[in-house]
Amino acid sequence: MAERIALDVYWHDEAGAPLLRRVELPLGSTLRDAVRASGVEALLPAAWPQQLRLAVWGELREPDDAACDGDRVDLLRALRIDPKEARLRRARHRARLDAQRRG
Repeated sequence: MAERIALDVYWHDEAGAPLLRRVELPLGSTLRDAVRASGVEALLPAAWPQQLRLAVWGELREPDDAACDGDRVDLLRALRIDPKEARLRRARHRARLDAQRRG
C-alpha cells in the first residue's frame, strides 16, 4: 500500500467565514494537489495561482512545492491596504474623535 500524508487546507471567504478541510494525499503530492483535493479550489478566483499566495505554517510557498504530513496550507489574499497606511488612517480617525470630544 502506498504511503499517504494528511494535511489541512485553510481558506476564508470575502466575508471572513473560515473553511478548514483535512485531506489525505499520496506521498509526493504538491500543495496545489492539496488545494484541489480539499474542494476549496471551486470557491477561489479563476486565476488563483496568480492572485493568491500559499503559506505553510506562516512561510510563503509555491503551489508546486511538496506537501508534507501535518502541513497546514493557508491560502492568502493580497493586502487590500498597506499596513502603514491603515495605521495612519486609524490614528487620524482617533485624533478627530478626540478633538470632537474635547469640543
